[in-house]
Amino acid sequence: MAIIIGHIGSDAGYTILYPDGTTYHSPGWAEGQTEDFLAAVHVVRSASTIKAPGVAAEVLKGARAFIEREIEAHVKSEPGDKVVLLVGG
Repeated sequence: MAIIIGHIGSDAGYTILYPDGTTYHSPGWAEGQTEDFLAAVHVVRSASTIKAPGVAAEVLKGARAFIEREIEAHVKSEPGDKVVLLVGG
């Protein structure tokens, strides 16, 4: 498991501490990227409460694909790593 220190999504970036002791400093996200990312995360949160059959699954398809692309672009990981996203608010 990696430990992330800092505010993901800030323009200042954040540091990731890996189990093998190595570190990686992410340079941060460009202006506007975090707003889109967090909006997609909120869509996922809201869609999870929809009870009508199939509706939540359809909403989640596009949001999930976008979130995964953003995580892959901004979080250094190795094949097989799992990313846990905690969003406050």
